[in-house]
Parts: sequence; C-alpha cells; structure tokens
Amino acid sequence: MSQAARVTLLPHEAIGSNRKQGENMMIRRIGIGCALLCALAGEALAQAGATGSAVSWPTRPVHWIVPYPAGGAADLVTRLVVGNIGGALGQPIVVEYRPGASGTIGAAAVAKAAPDGYTFLFSDVGVLVHNTALFRSLPFDPVKDLAPVGLFGRTPIMLIAGPGESARTLQEFVARAKAATGAARLNIAAPAAGAHHFALEVFKLRTGVDAQTVPYQSAAQAVQAVLGGQLPALMTDPSMVMPAVRAGKLRVLGVAAGARMPELQDVPTFSESVAPGLEVYAWAGLTAPMGTPQPAIQRMNAEIQKALNAPELVRRFGEFGLQTRPGTPEEMGALWKAELAIWPEVIRKLGLTSE
Repeated sequence: MSQAARVTLLPHEAIGSNRKQGENMMIRRIGIGCALLCALAGEALAQAGATGSAVSWPTRPVHWIVPYPAGGAADLVTRLVVGNIGGALGQPIVVEYRPGASGTIGAAAVAKAAPDGYTFLFSDVGVLVHNTALFRSLPFDPVKDLAPVGLFGRTPIMLIAGPGESARTLQEFVARAKAATGAARLNIAAPAAGAHHFALEVFKLRTGVDAQTVPYQSAAQAVQAVLGGQLPALMTDPSMVMPAVRAGKLRVLGVAAGARMPELQDVPTFSESVAPGLEVYAWAGLTAPMGTPQPAIQRMNAEIQKALNAPELVRRFGEFGLQTRPGTPEEMGALWKAELAIWPEVIRKLGLTSE
C-alpha cells in the first residue's frame, strides 16, 4: 500500500481565496513525527477522561482520516468542516487520505488506533453500514471498534438525466425504461457498492424498470460518462452534479427524499411520483476509536456543531445539495443503529457484494 497522503490544515487555512481549487485536488504529502509526545499526551488524556481532571485537549495535532480519495464528496465535506473548526481547537488538524476497499482500509486503521483522542475517522453510511453486508469479513467491527462523535449532514440520492436523454419527467423516464427491454434496455450509471448503487437497485424493483446498472469506481467517473453521452442517466448524490445541473448540462428527474429539495422545488420526489415511500440518503459524520476519552469526543462534537450552524458553512453545503445536520454523539449512534436495521438485509436480498 502506498504511503497515506496527508495535508495539515492550519487554523483559517482550508477556506480562503483559493478554496474552490482546494476542494478538488490532492495537495502535498507531509509527515509529523511525535511518538514520544503521542504516548505521553495520550496517557494524560486517558487519565483525564477517567478522573475528570482539567487537562486540556488537544495539546498536539489531531489526525483526521478520510478513507476515500481526495477530490470527492468526502474530501469536500472534510475541507469545509475542518476549515471551520481548526482555529477553534487551537491545534492543526492533519487530514490523511487512506482510500481502498470501499473505505475499509482507512476505517480499519482508525479502528485499531490508540483511543487517545488524537485520531478520528470521516465515516459515512458506506463504511458504517453497507460494508457490513458487502464484505464477507471485515478486519474490524464498526459497531464494537468505533464510537460516534457527531454528524455532518446528509444528502438525498437523485436520478440524473444526461444531455441525450429524451425523457423530460420522471414518469416519462420510467415509461421509456420499461418499454426498452431485452437487448434495447437502458444502461444507468451509479458509483459502485454505495448508497447510489443500492438506491438504483431498489428504484428498479419498486418501479418495474428492467435497466442495466453500470457501476463505476467513483461518482466523478459516472458523471463524466453521462455528460459524454455514453449513458443516458445516473443515480448519484447532488455533490458531484450540481454545477453541471446549474449549467444546464444535466437534468434532475427525481429525488429520493421525504420532501422536495429547497434548491430544486420543481423536481418531484420518488415517493410522490413513481415509488411511494422510497427515500434514500447518503450521510456522513465523525467517529473515533472505541474507548476514546469523553472530553475529546464532547469537545470535538461541540466544535462540529458550532461549525455546522455557521451561516457560511450552511450556504456552502447548500451549493452542493448537502444538508447540514449537527447533533450529539447519541443522535448519530441512533441513526447508525436504525440504518443497520435496514440496509444490510436489503443488500443481501439484492445479492450485491464488493468481493
């Protein structure tokens, strides 16, 4: 495995005059050597968590692991959130990209890390829920090895039509897809083995559409295939398509949400149009190794909530169709538990796997 890519986001650095470029690029790799300090500080923080003493946290850089490549939705959310809390913590946040195996490699690294309050994991529904059914075995147990810290937000999955797609409404698309059978059936793109993929499979079952799912390694690749005319449509979240939608290059046919999106009031939900009750969201938050001291978890959660309530961050999230959803560790844990009761069983019935 190649060395993890790292970038230290110093206070007020992540969102600046060139932030739009920074949200979509990998920047240089750096390392921080602090083994002795890590051991001493970790022991002190653990004692503070047990005794309730007033030892401050953090006293050194905090590591934030992203289990996906830079340039995607996880990177975007990370930079927006970290850029708003780094200054408040008073210590740099070192963002490390450790992609691979649908997020499993980075997640396993955090699950096995020392629970000293200095390692956190960008965690989405894929890492915490979907992978438990997609993989026959995992190198860690998400529920037993990771503790919820707080939610960032969520986004509904949507069906997007490309420039060559003739259907102008969701009903028209479903009718056309049903009529295109056999060798003529439609091909619909989706990022592989994620909320987008599962939403598409359930959408096909609920509407009776006999379309071929074409999985891509990333949402960016799927979007480019549809923009280029190779495929007529894709199922994805708003973060990677909203600029193209605003530019008129892509059209949103429907949204798998409980209500219409504020930014797309003229776009119907799946539920009101073709599939009653069908709602699928991608969501993300922060976790830490199980046993991480509560002072660290509570402080990080408080800073996340402050950041997510800031009008500028709400606006920036909205530009990409993301909905901020600040909450307590307990609220994140409740959502996590609820999703575990639904999606693994759906994935098994669909016969989907990442192996």
